[in-house]
Amino acid sequence: MANCSICGKSCGLMSGGKEPYTGHNLLVCNECGALLKQLDSTTKLLNNDEFDSVKSAIETAILKATPQNREIVSSLVKSSEETFKKKLAEKEEADFKNTNASSHSVNKDRICPVCKKVIAAHEFKCSNCGYSLEEVFLTKEQKNSILASKQAQILKNAFYEYKVEIVSDSGVLGKTSKTELEDTIMSYALNGWRLCSVTTNEIGKNAVLGINTTLNNTILIFERCIKSAE
Repeated sequence: MANCSICGKSCGLMSGGKEPYTGHNLLVCNECGALLKQLDSTTKLLNNDEFDSVKSAIETAILKATPQNREIVSSLVKSSEETFKKKLAEKEEADFKNTNASSHSVNKDRICPVCKKVIAAHEFKCSNCGYSLEEVFLTKEQKNSILASKQAQILKNAFYEYKVEIVSDSGVLGKTSKTELEDTIMSYALNGWRLCSVTTNEIGKNAVLGINTTLNNTILIFERCIKSAE
């Protein structure tokens, strides 16, 4: 009684056979044979969720296989995955072209694929949900590539830190202290800070000695580079 070339389980007289998928005619049990058959069918039918599930099940099963058989089956899984991704990309491109072509039809209304509302023939954007017929559809791999590039670019950019300082007017006369402002700015400048923004905020009014005054806070925002751009 032989053992399955993938999972190592014992194959009975009526519970196993040679598989036709790897090109090596490996002896497999019924369960592993079904997985290989399912891998082949999901690759052809482009069922994304089912493909990932079958792939994971096979990768778990071959952990008990011999190194040689593990390499054979892993090669099949890798080849199937490459074929799957290629066919899926081709299908998505074809679907986009068909959608884009129909979006330029003069006499035919289209149905929004998101909310199922009718998009008039002269329009290229769904008025209900905002779906655009002219936007390029990105595959999962393309989105991941864009996100990776975005993160890489962020790390190359210069890094800055910021601080906020508030200088209040005199509580009696509502007068801004020029000296205090200069001293504050100079103190930050000596430590590498650059004044990048100034604004004022009214905090109230005061009436003393027969004088009406407006009290303000002067808000200073300082910026300092802590990492230069690459």
